[in-house]
Amino acid sequence: MEYKTLKRQFAAIALSILALFMVDAARADWGIFFKNPEIVDPFKDILDPAMLGAASGPKIERASELSVAVILSDNTRRHMEWTSTQTKGGTGVEGAMAAMFAGAQNEKLKTLHQLTYDPKLVTDGTMVPMSEHFRSVQIVNSFEEFRAGEFDLLVVLDISFVNRIREGFRKTKGDEGMYVKAFFIDRQNSLAGRVTAGSVITPNHEDVWEVMPQVRAHKLQVLAEFARGLNALLGPAGAAAPAMAPILLPAQTMPSLPVGAPAKSGIQQCIDACRSNTSRTAEQCFDSCNHPR
Repeated sequence: MEYKTLKRQFAAIALSILALFMVDAARADWGIFFKNPEIVDPFKDILDPAMLGAASGPKIERASELSVAVILSDNTRRHMEWTSTQTKGGTGVEGAMAAMFAGAQNEKLKTLHQLTYDPKLVTDGTMVPMSEHFRSVQIVNSFEEFRAGEFDLLVVLDISFVNRIREGFRKTKGDEGMYVKAFFIDRQNSLAGRVTAGSVITPNHEDVWEVMPQVRAHKLQVLAEFARGLNALLGPAGAAAPAMAPILLPAQTMPSLPVGAPAKSGIQQCIDACRSNTSRTAEQCFDSCNHPR
């Protein structure tokens, strides 16, 4: 009898300690944390920015006559690899949680991830506008390759994502964002110009059916801002379509980019039209568009 009493008392104490831990953890916003890759200096392993001369002017003249080499920064390579992994849906702990709590909805969540984190959305949205301004655009692997080639300008393209998500006991919260920077360097090692675009948003992570479309829409806004920045620096787009080299990224080879504005996928267009013209929720629109009758 005494043993059973001690056992009950021990269990009560253990539960009390656990409850206190959970309350304290919730107050401290403790939880499972998801984060984007580290963001480093855009010129890392490319060149020393101290060697660059002052900008030559507010605009780059006769852009349509220029041949351009593009180097993908260390940020671009790592962050594009990261966003590629996100298209598969949650992995590791996140994937296990999705499978456990989402159940039959898990496949729909994976499709949402594919739409939101599609790397081609970003590569098209950055490289295509540049191809519309210059005579030719080619990816190179190093500053030395640019110097050895018959290029007029070097562009260091720096793309990074912000993904700071904390899944706590009480709620999920966090920031999402994207930054695109292009540094234009001439043959005299002068910074001929730069274009920057991007920001961070804090969407409502309590409704995954709302947050994913918000994140994708924000990326499209950043890409549109980047295209406007190119127009301001280079003048109106309108160069003939160049012969472009493929974009090579870690763990994947992207196909040659088509010339044209980045477009929403068919399912995303369907969801947007559904939300605009009906009173359906985001999830209902997703179901309708993902399984058309």
